[in-house]
Amino acid sequence: MPKLTYEELTDQGFIFGGECMPNGELRVRCMHDSGVGYIWTQPPQDMQPTWQNAHYHKGVKETYIVQKGQMAFATRLSDGDCTVQLYGAGAVVTSQPGVEHNVYLFAGCAIHTVKHGVPLGNPDKGGADWYPSSESFDTWCKSLSEADMRHLSGSLG
Repeated sequence: MPKLTYEELTDQGFIFGGECMPNGELRVRCMHDSGVGYIWTQPPQDMQPTWQNAHYHKGVKETYIVQKGQMAFATRLSDGDCTVQLYGAGAVVTSQPGVEHNVYLFAGCAIHTVKHGVPLGNPDKGGADWYPSSESFDTWCKSLSEADMRHLSGSLG
């Protein structure tokens, strides 16, 4: 079977890239222009890990697979209750459309994120199915220390 060239893949709508996020995380992406795809994420080696930005999706699910280390996954349910769970290497957790969520990668963690579903784009985010959460949920997440997360969560995965 012949290998496809980079040009052939981009002609089919695939977008490849990498970036360092404002919180220092390294992200390497293989996305489709439809808004689904794959992201490898790891926290910075020389900085204290921090929460990502809380958000939700209207049509996309995100399946997080913990490759190594430990990840915290916070959600805000429709009744307003906020939860945080810890997941270790080998664990898998999937966000649901319409449910606010946030991720924290402990030092030494690395995760795979698979975005799947039917993207319903946000024109304010270039058509990506990514919507910011309420400020109160984002603030709640970012107020939690690693000790708080361990106290609030039963370790899963």
